[in-house]
Amino acid sequence: MALGYKSVVDTSVYIRFKIQSQDPKWKSVAFLSWTTTPWTLPGNVALAVSLTMQYVRVPDPEKKGSWVVVGQDSLAFLIKRGVVPKDTRPSTAFSGKDLIGLSYIPLFDVPGLAATPSYQVYPADFVTAEDGTGVVHTAVMYGDDDYKLGKKIGLPAMHTVTDSGHFIPSLGGGLGGKYVKARETEALLLQLLQRMGALFREEAYEHDYPFCWRCDTPILYYARTSWWVKVNAVRKDLLKNNETIDWVPGHLKKGRFGEWLKEEKDWAFSRERYWGTTLPLWRCQACGDTIAISSIEELADRALNSGNRYIVMRHGEAESNVAGFVSSWPETRPNTLTAKGKSEVAAAAAALKLHQVDLIYASDLLRTKESADAIAEALGIKDVRTDPRLRELDTGSYNGRPAKEYRGFFKTVREKLESSVPGGESLFQVRARMSDFYRFLEGEHRGKTILIVTHADPAWMISTVLRGLSDSAVEVEWKHPVGEYLTPGMYQIHESRTYPLNPKGEVDLHRPYIDQVKIRCSCGGVKTRIPEVADVWFDSGAMPFASLHYPFEHREEIEKKRFFPADYISEAIDQTRGWFYTLLAVSTLLGKSAPFKHVISLGHVLDKNGQKMSKSKGNIVSPWAMIDRYGADAIRWYFYTVNAPGDTKKFDEKDLAGKARGFLNTLWNSYLLFATYAKNRVSLKSASKRLVDQWILARLQTTTKLVTSALDSYDIVTAARTIESFVVDDFSNWYLRRSRRRFQRPESRRDKDDVMQTTAVVLLQVAELSAPFIPFMSESLYQGLKDFVALDEASVHLRSWPELLKKSQNLRLEVAMDEARKASAEALRARAEAGVKVRQPLALLTLSKKSPLKRFGELQKLVIGEVNVKNLDFAPKLPKGKSVMLDTIITEELRREGIARELVRHIQELRRGLDLKPQQFIQVLVSGPERLTSIVKKWEKQIRRDVGAKTVRIAKKVRGQSIEEIPFGKEKILVGIRRA
Repeated sequence: MALGYKSVVDTSVYIRFKIQSQDPKWKSVAFLSWTTTPWTLPGNVALAVSLTMQYVRVPDPEKKGSWVVVGQDSLAFLIKRGVVPKDTRPSTAFSGKDLIGLSYIPLFDVPGLAATPSYQVYPADFVTAEDGTGVVHTAVMYGDDDYKLGKKIGLPAMHTVTDSGHFIPSLGGGLGGKYVKARETEALLLQLLQRMGALFREEAYEHDYPFCWRCDTPILYYARTSWWVKVNAVRKDLLKNNETIDWVPGHLKKGRFGEWLKEEKDWAFSRERYWGTTLPLWRCQACGDTIAISSIEELADRALNSGNRYIVMRHGEAESNVAGFVSSWPETRPNTLTAKGKSEVAAAAAALKLHQVDLIYASDLLRTKESADAIAEALGIKDVRTDPRLRELDTGSYNGRPAKEYRGFFKTVREKLESSVPGGESLFQVRARMSDFYRFLEGEHRGKTILIVTHADPAWMISTVLRGLSDSAVEVEWKHPVGEYLTPGMYQIHESRTYPLNPKGEVDLHRPYIDQVKIRCSCGGVKTRIPEVADVWFDSGAMPFASLHYPFEHREEIEKKRFFPADYISEAIDQTRGWFYTLLAVSTLLGKSAPFKHVISLGHVLDKNGQKMSKSKGNIVSPWAMIDRYGADAIRWYFYTVNAPGDTKKFDEKDLAGKARGFLNTLWNSYLLFATYAKNRVSLKSASKRLVDQWILARLQTTTKLVTSALDSYDIVTAARTIESFVVDDFSNWYLRRSRRRFQRPESRRDKDDVMQTTAVVLLQVAELSAPFIPFMSESLYQGLKDFVALDEASVHLRSWPELLKKSQNLRLEVAMDEARKASAEALRARAEAGVKVRQPLALLTLSKKSPLKRFGELQKLVIGEVNVKNLDFAPKLPKGKSVMLDTIITEELRREGIARELVRHIQELRRGLDLKPQQFIQVLVSGPERLTSIVKKWEKQIRRDVGAKTVRIAKKVRGQSIEEIPFGKEKILVGIRRA
């Protein structure tokens, strides 16, 4: 059962076990033991102590002159809990070895537990002083440590609790038959312990306890007989196969997973459940002999059956066969046998004389009754019965209509198998009634030869039942027929075979159908299937083989490694002891290699404080709410980039929002910039001579190389972060930002084409690279590009992974651009330190003469534009510790130019306020003191170009759709704009 742990308060007890010894030093001495499961005390059969611990005797506060034995290191804990008085004085300490072999008086008289090794003290390494008394009560059937100790020393393995959770009926003191977890049962048990002087102390104990998630019933730890798989026999092979697997994170290979493989343990394979993969084991009820069945066919060969022989015959040719109409129940028009049909039946009857038919079953339709009666008369058979289950397939509203119309109703083979015409039935429904009829015959008759006279489809369907065909096998047989299954007047002979059939007529290896199959034992008894089913993890572990029906089909897919092993699998870290393990175990037990080449093991998702999410804590984050708010791709990208796969994820919505605003929004806004200015179809054949275009294409190739390499190494985080860095830092924050003027106001048609083509190439390849990570956004990006670019594939997910283009690689240019960006960043830092705004032009930026930029004039212009300086120079030597030198002196001319640029910024804000598109022109009116308007006059051409204005005029009175007063020091200028 699945467990759901709850925090509960149970009664824990300290129990005296009175020592039984001739040695005077143990007179009036008892062992003191603590347990949180009082219901296990009737099953007590031994006590366990530690050989490495020291023990003491302390006075029994409730029994003058008596003592109890506890661990020396446990005494402080017992005093703190108030189990013994604070002034308790212990005896001289002695070793746990001195306690080994001592006997004690049993709490309950349970004959089945009385044996030579019972009720003695034994050493055990699971005993500690951390909690309890240092003396552990041992009930073999109710604890893992208890059971292992019991097996080791030969203690009786007997239940004092039934599998329904009740004490065994023979248990004394009125406990027999009572439910062990009932409060009244516990109260009665404690009363008995109190009366016998065994109850030392009881106290409330809060702990997590397992409950059944279905019925909310407490779960009992309970030893059961089980089937095991000898995994230890192939442990060396498991470790060897693990060596071939590439683990992410790598430490799991030798660590958590490797150490788990080294443990000496077999696989508890069976489960006592109703539903599950049934174990194919049949045990004789008489002699106990057990066999394993290897296939459905072997089971049918061995299974008990009626011994009947079935002759399945189709009626002779009828009027419907000649006229080409369908005829099912009820018959809407006369449909008797034709002369040819009668001859076919007569021929069949002559042949059937060799088979000694005992009785006949026939459909109650006219053509089958006529066929059956003719054969019965020819063979002298008196026992002829009709059964409506043998009728023709019900053709519903098509009954009596042309067969061609009926057949035309179905578009595929699967449709006719599973679907029906209005008011009719499908072939699989026919199979269900034929299966029911076959089961009836198997129960009704023994050792008979039975002639079944029916129709084509029912004859085919009962044959599929008799042969145990699967749905897929039936479909294959339909697709590859050899003429009709049975032509009129023909028959086939089938021997009785028993398959586990469900009501649909399918072979079903689940309960209850499989349990109905019996096998004759060589001793004369009957073998029945054992009731257990397989551990559900076997289903998962067998997946590579079971999914191909190996070894019965597709052997080459496995043995020639076409389908096996898998390239990689991915699951949470807890699957190191679940799916990852069972996959490897099943494959190794079958003598195969590791079932996967690579595994990505994921850390668990915690809340933002690092706590496990749970309803009781109220810290569960709904993934659906996050998807609705941010989109599935944002969540994907968050998990791909937040940290390494194997690390735990402290999920914080703020971080998720940051991913949505960062990489995803940046990528989409990059596309929107392209789409805004893409007027015509855009070619993907970029041949730009501009260095900035060549640089971004070179960076794209380097990014593609790094991402491909990372994914080949299953390094998802590096791959995703490389894409993000390229899109945010290289493409958006540098290339597009420095190229924006080329979109808005290009120097030439060629310049506009170059930037559009380059951007299209980058966006397309980024969509391809990011498709495995963010499938929805990459698809949206791709579909958006199709509006401007000729792309053949319907979806980005149908395109091939991008290949490296050597002609676009240019490491020298990448290094130079990197230097340009570093120099720009240093210069902007110097601006900030000097308190000079970026819009304020400065005179000069000086770089080292050794800078690679000296050979790239175009890149120098990029730096000049980024830093907003008039000139860039190179000096043989710069001040110590400086990589750039910025002249921050602002001349009057520079100040006036700075005012002009600030004015541009304000006009752009006015444009945005009117929600104007970049292609829409405006008119600008300016009013103010002559000292400011003179600046407007001087820079009028540049202002017009920068703000998309047809005119910029000085006016005494400013009117417009949007007006703003802009202060410049103590003076102000009034600006108004309107659509041109």
